[in-house]
Amino acid sequence: MNWCGIQVSAGVQLAIAAVIATLLLVSIVVSLPRVETDHFTPFLTEGWSGVGRAAALLVWAFAGWEIVSSLSAEYRDPARDIGRATASTLVVVTVLYLGIAFVTVGVLGAVSGPAPLADLLAGAFGEWARPLTTVIAVLLTIGAINAYFAGASRLGAALAMTGAMPGWLAGDIGDGRRTPRRALAVVVGLGLAVTLGGALLGQPTDATLLVTNGTFALVYVVGTAAAVRLLPSGWARVAAVVSLVASAGLVVLTGWAVLLPLASGLVGLLWTARRHSRIGTYLSRDPALSGTSDDSAQEGPDSAQEGPDSAQPRTMGGDTTVAGPRR
Repeated sequence: MNWCGIQVSAGVQLAIAAVIATLLLVSIVVSLPRVETDHFTPFLTEGWSGVGRAAALLVWAFAGWEIVSSLSAEYRDPARDIGRATASTLVVVTVLYLGIAFVTVGVLGAVSGPAPLADLLAGAFGEWARPLTTVIAVLLTIGAINAYFAGASRLGAALAMTGAMPGWLAGDIGDGRRTPRRALAVVVGLGLAVTLGGALLGQPTDATLLVTNGTFALVYVVGTAAAVRLLPSGWARVAAVVSLVASAGLVVLTGWAVLLPLASGLVGLLWTARRHSRIGTYLSRDPALSGTSDDSAQEGPDSAQEGPDSAQPRTMGGDTTVAGPRR
């Protein structure tokens, strides 16, 4: 879907989200009359430590909204639209997830099986409704993959434009071409490699889930730390500080699984530092590019844009990005 462009991908994503939300809402509504309050006693069967362990896994339910920022160039008004999309998504997802959790515990209690949503639908409509959970599971998988592939491919292309990743990833952007298919192919390849590797090694999905959640947690720490630094004083700064503390706590709760994304982030920092160092050395050795030559100053501003290695403007979405020397 992403290979065909963001318009096709976004249309399919909207349809998938609408179907999933409708099915979950129906599951909540038909299950409410069968809720038994006795099932909520005792309330914390594992204590607060159990809540913390569950949080490290349940962050998966909310993780992913930040990928919207990678698609900012595709919005007509990013400053307005991203805020609206994020707020509405958090409200809808919170209501649906809390509703499903409430009716699952209230109806099934401690005897819920491996597919509680199927049990809820079967209890309300009969056994014929169980296959609906398969539809929900398939749509959830397709929707998540579609969204992440769209955001990750554009993030990779954007990083390549700025020199943080190999320039080849963004080589198919520009001249009217807006879909980063090279970056998309790399993302798909990495996803398949992880999936096949986990299957061949017999690794449980929980391990992969924790590593992914650790990655999200680190992203949240960096993002909220930047918010603390950049936002003006007041409630915005207070909210950023609270979010930073919560994100740091999530990193701790994730445990050893955070080490892999942390190592990946350090490799990325080293790559970027080394690349910038090489570009800086190259510019210092070439007076024509560094701007220290008298001839280059007399030739005018257009002379600095000549040559295959000079900065070239390329467009992704509606914005034009000037990339550094591609070396």
